[in-house]
Amino acid sequence: MLDNPVNAGSLAAQRPAFAVTQRRTARGGVLVLGVLSVVASLAPAAARADRVVVLAATGPTDREALDDLTDAVAAAARGLAHDAVSEAGALDAQTHELPEGANELRAVAELNNALWVVVPIVREVTADGYWITLRVGYARDTRVEEIDAEVLTSNQHERLMALLRALLRPEGLGDDVAQLAGADQSARDAAQRAEEEAARLAQEALEAEQQAERERLEAEARDAEGRAAQERADFEGRERYGAGRPMLFEVGLGVHPLLRAGSSGTGGTLGTFEAIFGYAIGDTGLELRAGLDVMFGAAGGFALHGGAAYLASPFTAPLHLGAAIDLGFFHGLTGNRVPSFMVRAGALVVYHATTALYLEAQLPELTVLSANGGAVSLGVSVRAGTRF
Repeated sequence: MLDNPVNAGSLAAQRPAFAVTQRRTARGGVLVLGVLSVVASLAPAAARADRVVVLAATGPTDREALDDLTDAVAAAARGLAHDAVSEAGALDAQTHELPEGANELRAVAELNNALWVVVPIVREVTADGYWITLRVGYARDTRVEEIDAEVLTSNQHERLMALLRALLRPEGLGDDVAQLAGADQSARDAAQRAEEEAARLAQEALEAEQQAERERLEAEARDAEGRAAQERADFEGRERYGAGRPMLFEVGLGVHPLLRAGSSGTGGTLGTFEAIFGYAIGDTGLELRAGLDVMFGAAGGFALHGGAAYLASPFTAPLHLGAAIDLGFFHGLTGNRVPSFMVRAGALVVYHATTALYLEAQLPELTVLSANGGAVSLGVSVRAGTRF
């Protein structure tokens, strides 16, 4: 891209919308004719008709940038099927005089066995390109023509080809030159269309990304809702204690250390062998129970009791939690044989292990006997049974 060491405003007045001049001059007649005679005697008999000489570009920027522009003009001429030769770097942009007249340009053309001479003159450097005058000499008609036009860096090659296509014509400039000269509006329009298309594609990509994110969130919400619905269904369909199988029979063992042994007791531990019958009332968790305990250890005897248990079903797993209370009497077979009123209460945990097997634990289990001042034990019972 060209640098811009000059004020664009100061040069605005120097560029017309387009300038076309045709000069046929005999300036320096005698001297030029002498030079041409010498050149003609040294030149090959036939020059290549399509050769184009591109002189070194001049203008308000550095030499490297001007050389790049010279090469760009030559490349554009080659793109039009001309045999272009470039003189990039051959001239000092600040000191040399450009050939202007038709005879001067014709002399340069014939010196290089060419039909055309192109003189690129940069008028102004802008942020996105430059303004250039392309001066073209046609040796066959001793003709000079010019176009002053804007060239955008993004569209340089195509723009230079279009300008040279209008200039490198034996018949001279046509009516289309008015459309080519001046600002490169077509390139600006193309750049604007490209920006709009890029913005449209970016917007579409953003909308697609947003849509994908919405779909992902919706899928996650549906999955979460599905899991929650499944959990609710599993909970609603959980096993209720006693539902479908109201009858219970189970046996087990208990260990009851004595906290108080009565007026004639000496302490110790009661052991029990237990058999329990139960009947569940629907799926309410309420169950009526009756049992027989055979006691051994600190005292021998048996107890008959009856009561109720309540077991809730708070989990989807077949685990039931609750409590039970029983009332009955105890009759000793050893020691004090006076019948005793009995109260037993405790927390219950029931696990439905297999289709037929139920495991039950009652802990802690508090037992109170009324005989001889009363006895109190605190222990645990474990039982296994089935429902039908």
